[in-house]
Amino acid sequence: MNVLTKREATSAIVESLFHPGGSLACLPKERFDLGKYATNPAGHPVPDHMVPHVRIVWSERRKDLHGPYWALFSISARQS
Repeated sequence: MNVLTKREATSAIVESLFHPGGSLACLPKERFDLGKYATNPAGHPVPDHMVPHVRIVWSERRKDLHGPYWALFSISARQS
């Protein structure tokens, strides 16, 4: 699984509405990790051991007191 851009993630979420097997739109968005990346990690692979229940991972640009950074967000599969 590769890290997607915010635009690719939004497209995948909207596209999931029209396919059987469950929508990603009703699942909560959460921080994938608490890392702050200096460069955009989009396109880079996510290690398999980190994504056993994650359906999609994307990067978003954020800014704090120390300047701009990239953060990773994800949508996980429902845990029954």
